[in-house]
Amino acid sequence: MRGRSYGVLVVAGAVLMSPACESGGSSNRGSETHWLTTCDSDDVCGASLRCICGACTLPCTQSSDCMRLGAAATCAPPSVVELLCPGSEHTSSLCLSSCDIAGGCGDAGACIDGVCSPRPLPKSDSGAPPVPDGGKSSPTMDGGGPGEPPDATANVDASPDAEAGIGGLHREAGGALSDTSAPADAASESGSAECQPGHHVVSTGDCKPILFSDDFENGTLPGDWSLWRRAFVKTGGRIQVEDGPPQASFNYGAAGNGRGGTIATHIDDTTWTDYRLDFDAELLQAGSYNPYGLSTCTRRLDMYFRVEQETASWNQPETAYAIGVQTKTCDQDVQGTVSLGTFNGYYCPGIGWGCSTAGESRGLDTLVTSAIVDGANHYTIEIVGKRIQLWVNGAHVFDYTDDVVPYPSGTSPVTHGGISFTWVWELLGWADNVVVTDMR
Repeated sequence: MRGRSYGVLVVAGAVLMSPACESGGSSNRGSETHWLTTCDSDDVCGASLRCICGACTLPCTQSSDCMRLGAAATCAPPSVVELLCPGSEHTSSLCLSSCDIAGGCGDAGACIDGVCSPRPLPKSDSGAPPVPDGGKSSPTMDGGGPGEPPDATANVDASPDAEAGIGGLHREAGGALSDTSAPADAASESGSAECQPGHHVVSTGDCKPILFSDDFENGTLPGDWSLWRRAFVKTGGRIQVEDGPPQASFNYGAAGNGRGGTIATHIDDTTWTDYRLDFDAELLQAGSYNPYGLSTCTRRLDMYFRVEQETASWNQPETAYAIGVQTKTCDQDVQGTVSLGTFNGYYCPGIGWGCSTAGESRGLDTLVTSAIVDGANHYTIEIVGKRIQLWVNGAHVFDYTDDVVPYPSGTSPVTHGGISFTWVWELLGWADNVVVTDMR
């Protein structure tokens, strides 16, 4: 939902930053209770741990070296050590928490090569991909402001990886990784193939009928959209969050019914089942209305699809798939973080956020991609049956089949419904060129 933004990754309750690598250093001093907490020296790790790559842990050469840290502790593979401590010579590894791709790490970080990495990691020079976990989040392009969008083609990654996906890898059914290093067909990815009016090309290369489209050129609101929490305006041929106070009729805030400007359409529409969503979006920093002191570098967008249930209030149930993105590195956020999850009747009973939530949420996947730029991005989501694919700026980011993480008792797959976008918390930003194509 809108207050629980995807993508803030933590380990053992502590956000891990400043990955200053230590390949040597003093002998163990500290307590295992400090395991995986943030550090910049051995002094904060107690008597039996060391500060390695910004985390209190133990050096290791094999998993048995980590046994006293608990059953989940394992010796990280060299690929993860190199990503956490690039440019250093490594005579040993470090003890991290083990994981599997299917189960991920929950709030404990990104599952990379069988261990929960303390932070989402950028792709290495060798092309080794960071691999997932699950959560929720936000996008912005050089220059441009609320009244003048930058060129949407600027700063887009034109490298071979932008065509092939993340390091030439993507997720197959069941979450397995496979090589897709061959460039994708540009026509099928971008929707540029010739189709008759009222149709749009999809990834199979077929022209399919358009269910819904809005280029926001007519200047009329709300049209087909529900506008929630913040004020919105159509200007410059796009819809944008208006700088200023929230809607007077809405109980806005962390102690109220929600935060973050949201637009939604076709909620619980049973004819929207298998479809493709294309749109452009950018995030901008919070403006004059910033009651919680949101950082000027925060950039998070939440995208919801197959939305069966949703209202303006986070104190009412939500049922939907969700993808959250971070488009700028800021504090614990890492540019290019993408998270996928589902909600099934999930909400906070009462008023405000901070309760014992009702319903179910499932984190399915989290990864980091270089395809997302700090600026305007073009997003494409295709959902057919249980298969979900995402492209950003033409790069194939993931191909995930939702048959790995079990649905809790009493819930079932989300089968139909509309779309919504949230500019998380008090962020400003805009959307444009929304096209939904029927893929049945």
